[in-house]
Amino acid sequence: MVINLLNSKESKVLAPICGLLAEIAKDYENCGILTDHGYIPMLADIIHTKDENVRANLARAIAYACAYGRNCKELGRLGVIT
Repeated sequence: MVINLLNSKESKVLAPICGLLAEIAKDYENCGILTDHGYIPMLADIIHTKDENVRANLARAIAYACAYGRNCKELGRLGVIT
Protein backbone atom coordinates (compact mmCIF):
# COMPACT_ATOMS: atom_id res chain seq x y z
CA MET A 1 0.00 0.00 0.00
CA VAL A 2 1.03 3.60 -0.55
CA ILE A 3 1.48 4.14 3.20
CA ASN A 4 4.45 1.76 3.22
CA LEU A 5 6.36 4.21 1.04
CA LEU A 6 6.62 6.43 4.13
CA ASN A 7 9.35 4.04 5.24
CA SER A 8 11.59 5.26 2.42
CA LYS A 9 14.71 7.26 3.28
CA GLU A 10 14.60 9.08 -0.06
CA SER A 11 13.25 12.64 -0.11
CA LYS A 12 12.25 12.17 -3.74
CA VAL A 13 9.87 9.45 -2.58
CA LEU A 14 8.69 11.00 0.70
CA ALA A 15 7.69 14.40 -0.69
CA PRO A 16 5.17 13.15 -3.27
CA ILE A 17 3.87 10.41 -0.96
CA CYS A 18 3.17 12.93 1.80
CA GLY A 19 1.45 15.14 -0.78
CA LEU A 20 -0.63 12.21 -2.02
CA LEU A 21 -1.61 11.23 1.52
CA ALA A 22 -2.63 14.83 2.21
CA GLU A 23 -4.92 14.76 -0.82
CA ILE A 24 -6.38 11.39 0.16
CA ALA A 25 -6.91 12.52 3.77
CA LYS A 26 -8.99 15.53 2.65
CA ASP A 27 -11.89 13.09 2.58
CA TYR A 28 -12.95 12.23 6.14
CA GLU A 29 -13.66 8.56 5.40
CA ASN A 30 -10.39 8.13 3.54
CA CYS A 31 -8.56 9.69 6.47
CA GLY A 32 -10.17 7.09 8.70
CA ILE A 33 -8.95 4.30 6.46
CA LEU A 34 -5.41 5.72 6.46
CA THR A 35 -5.58 6.00 10.24
CA ASP A 36 -6.71 2.39 10.55
CA HIS A 37 -3.66 1.39 8.48
CA GLY A 38 -1.34 3.14 10.94
CA TYR A 39 -0.05 6.13 9.05
CA ILE A 40 0.00 8.50 12.04
CA PRO A 41 3.14 7.03 13.66
CA MET A 42 4.72 6.83 10.22
CA LEU A 43 4.15 10.55 9.69
CA ALA A 44 5.64 11.20 13.12
CA ASP A 45 8.76 9.24 12.20
CA ILE A 46 9.69 11.66 9.42
CA ILE A 47 8.92 14.91 11.21
CA HIS A 48 12.58 15.85 11.68
CA THR A 49 13.43 15.87 7.98
CA LYS A 50 15.45 18.82 6.66
CA ASP A 51 14.08 18.58 3.13
CA GLU A 52 11.76 21.52 2.46
CA ASN A 53 9.57 19.67 -0.06
CA VAL A 54 9.01 16.81 2.35
CA ARG A 55 8.30 19.23 5.19
CA ALA A 56 5.72 21.17 3.17
CA ASN A 57 3.83 18.06 2.09
CA LEU A 58 4.19 16.46 5.51
CA ALA A 59 2.66 19.55 7.12
CA ARG A 60 -0.34 19.26 4.78
CA ALA A 61 -0.70 15.54 5.56
CA ILE A 62 -0.57 16.24 9.30
CA ALA A 63 -3.10 19.07 9.01
CA TYR A 64 -5.64 16.86 7.28
CA ALA A 65 -4.91 13.96 9.64
CA CYS A 66 -5.78 16.15 12.62
CA ALA A 67 -9.34 16.51 11.40
CA TYR A 68 -10.08 12.84 12.03
CA GLY A 69 -10.95 11.26 15.37
CA ARG A 70 -8.15 11.20 17.91
CA ASN A 71 -5.35 11.79 15.41
CA CYS A 72 -4.59 15.23 16.80
CA LYS A 73 -4.13 13.81 20.30
CA GLU A 74 -2.05 10.95 18.93
CA LEU A 75 0.20 13.34 17.03
CA GLY A 76 0.60 15.34 20.23
CA ARG A 77 1.45 12.22 22.16
CA LEU A 78 4.07 11.37 19.56
CA GLY A 79 5.60 14.85 19.93
CA VAL A 80 4.64 16.03 16.46
CA ILE A 81 2.39 18.87 17.59
CA THR A 82 2.08 20.67 20.88
